[in-house]
Amino acid sequence: MKNTILTRFIHLKKHWLSFIFWLILPLIGTITIIQIADELGEDSKIPVGMVLEESTRQSLTLYKSIQDNSLLAVEKLNEDEALKKLEKHELDSVFIIKKGYEESIRQGNRNRLVTSYHSNLSFAYTTVKEMIVSLIQQDTGRSKTAYIVNDLSEEYYQKDKWTWDEIVKTSEIVQEEENLLKNSFSYSDINQTNERPTDALLNPWGIWAVLSVLCSLFIFDWVVKERTASTRQRFFFLNISHHRYLLRNLVIYTIILFLVDIVSFMMINQVYTAKNINFILTLLSFKLMILLGSFLVALCFRKLFNYYSFSVALTLIIAIMSGAIFPIKDITSFYQNFTWLNPFHAFLAEEITMIWTIILTAFTIVWYFRKENDRNA
Repeated sequence: MKNTILTRFIHLKKHWLSFIFWLILPLIGTITIIQIADELGEDSKIPVGMVLEESTRQSLTLYKSIQDNSLLAVEKLNEDEALKKLEKHELDSVFIIKKGYEESIRQGNRNRLVTSYHSNLSFAYTTVKEMIVSLIQQDTGRSKTAYIVNDLSEEYYQKDKWTWDEIVKTSEIVQEEENLLKNSFSYSDINQTNERPTDALLNPWGIWAVLSVLCSLFIFDWVVKERTASTRQRFFFLNISHHRYLLRNLVIYTIILFLVDIVSFMMINQVYTAKNINFILTLLSFKLMILLGSFLVALCFRKLFNYYSFSVALTLIIAIMSGAIFPIKDITSFYQNFTWLNPFHAFLAEEITMIWTIILTAFTIVWYFRKENDRNA
């Protein structure tokens, strides 16, 4: 084994730059893609100007609700500045929370609470206006509820009466803490719920998994290089068979890549996610499946160009069909067994990869123990 390690590092000395590049690309690529996606998300937000003519609790609550919308870039301005920016098309639209907003809400008045301005280039004005109208309707609905509760208290002679502010505040807390809308339905005898789906494109581990497949395939080009006729002839004069030599190198690469993946886990988990330490086992089991698969795929090729072309195509197919980038719920709803065939399913579900690892391990064992032609086939 010592001689195998020494030989491997002699080979790596000639290709150390490309080896390190493919080794760290999953980590660097994941961080880069996430950063670019975040910047594009900020740039794609709709610029909206907000003017507050009063700083009451209700007006500030409305402003904060609008500001919290992830699709809007809200800028608080005075009326003159907002209208000038709108004329220059620096803002998509302007909304003015009029003076007396809270008093109108308390009285149940829904007329002329907010004034809006837009230009002929305001492409999102209607959507933003409807969103703000819905928030105002929430406020008026809470106000109406407060009066109904007080009327009921008087009708049934309740000793402890709630104030208007207490009722409104309580309804806001309930809305924040409780899941007020949950739909359940069934399709083809499969129970479904409206759980919030994760955005696979912005999932750091989904991106890392796709890049890890591609990089592992490119790292394992050494298998193709060392199965040439000129290289295999040397093993007639050695005490180790070609199969055993390749298998030992597989172990070396597995250890190196495992160490790099543990570092990647620490960095990605610290910056983007909050996975439990047990997730390392999930990650390593997934990576073992990738390494075994890359090794077996490389054994099927004699020419590097064909191997590289197939590696890129295979990565694209797996990335699309696995759901790591694009959602595949429509596919899995018709083909329920697809999730078991999906090599990414267990990893994305934070489970240890078992089925594909066992299958690929079995293929590796069969390859190793099959009869060698002249001891080096």
